[in-house]
Amino acid sequence: MPEKAKILVVEDNAVVAMEIEENLTRMNYKVTGVAATGADAIRIAADTRPNLILMDINLIGPMDGITAAGKISAFLDVPIIYLTAYSDEPTLRRAMKTQPFSYLIKPFEERELYSNIEMALYKDKIKKRVEGDEQWLSSILRSIADPVIAADSDGVVTFVNPPAAAIIGVDAERVIGEPIQSVYRTKKGKSEPIFEEPSLRIKEKPAVVGYPMHTILLTQGNEEVPIDSTIAYVKDGEDHIIGTVIVFRKKTALDTGVQTGPDMAAVYRSILDSLGEAVAVVDVKMKVAFSNMTFEQWRLEWSPNIDAGSDAAMISEMLPSFKTLAPVFFEEAFHTNQPQLHRESVKNGKKDQIIEIRKNPLRIGGETVGIVTILRVLPR
Repeated sequence: MPEKAKILVVEDNAVVAMEIEENLTRMNYKVTGVAATGADAIRIAADTRPNLILMDINLIGPMDGITAAGKISAFLDVPIIYLTAYSDEPTLRRAMKTQPFSYLIKPFEERELYSNIEMALYKDKIKKRVEGDEQWLSSILRSIADPVIAADSDGVVTFVNPPAAAIIGVDAERVIGEPIQSVYRTKKGKSEPIFEEPSLRIKEKPAVVGYPMHTILLTQGNEEVPIDSTIAYVKDGEDHIIGTVIVFRKKTALDTGVQTGPDMAAVYRSILDSLGEAVAVVDVKMKVAFSNMTFEQWRLEWSPNIDAGSDAAMISEMLPSFKTLAPVFFEEAFHTNQPQLHRESVKNGKKDQIIEIRKNPLRIGGETVGIVTILRVLPR
C-alpha cells in the first residue's frame, strides 16, 4: 500500500483548521500538524518534513503565511497551496514571489481542495523526477567514453564532458558560457575551410542529424582530428529548439562511420522526455515497451482511477477512454505496416478535447517490432 502523503495545515481559525483536518483525513492524507502562527509552521515543517503545506495567508502574530512560506522554502522543497479570504492584487503579487502551487479562496469545496492537492503532489513528483533525471543524465554524459558537448538555443556551451575536453584541448569548466563556434570547430575535409557550426542558426531541424563522412575537428592547438558526429536537437512542447547535444568520436582506419550502442541511448531518452507530445512504443503483444514523461502525465490526468504506480502494461488499459488505442487498431497498424492518423473527442473531467493520435511502424532490421504512438491535444 502506498504511503499516505503528509500535509501540514497552517490556519489560525480553530474551527476552519479542524474542518480542513477532518477533510484531509477523510481523503486518506496524513496531517503532520496544525499550526496557528508562522513560527509554529516553521518549527513543525522542520520536524515533520511534510509533502505539502496548506498555508493561510493571514495568521495571528507578527509573521504572516507568506513570510512563513518563504522561510520554509529556504530549507524544504515542498509545494505550498495558499488559503485566503482575500484576493487583492498586492497580496497575490507578494505571494507569487514564494512560487506557490496555487491559491484557494475561502470558502472552498472539498472536491476543489482534493484536486488542488493531488495535482500539486503529482507535479512536485514530476519536478523531482526531472531534477533527478538531469543529475542522472549529467553523470552518464560525464562517464561515457564518447565526447559530448551541449549548448543552449543561443549557441552558448552549457556542458563539456572530460573526453570532449581532452580531444579539443580545453578546460571543461572554463569553456562553459563560451560560444560553441569557438569550442567546436570543424571542417568538411582537409582541403576545406573551417565552416560555421550551423546547429543553432537553423531553427527548423530534425531531431537527430549525422554529419558528413569526412568531418575534421580542429583542436585548440589547430590539430586536425577526423571524427564521426551526431547532433541531437532538444525541443520544447511547442516544437522550438531549446538546445543541442553533439556526440562525436575519433575515426580509426577500421571505422565504418556508423555509430551505434548504448552510449546514445541516454541522449535519445532525454530528447523524448523533453517533448510536449505523449509518446509510447507498443510492441507486438500490444504492451507499452517505452513511454516518455508526457505520456506518464497523460496516464494520471486522463485515467484518474488508475494508480500512477500501476503495472498495467496494455496501452488500452493505461488510457481506457481512448477508443483508437484498442488492440484492434494496433493489429491493423502491424498488418498494413503503414502510418495511421486518428482524431477523436475524449472527455477529460467535464470538458471534451480533440486528440490527435499518430501511429508509426518502428522497423529494425527490416522487421516491424513496434508501433510508435504519439498523442497530442488539438486546439479547438
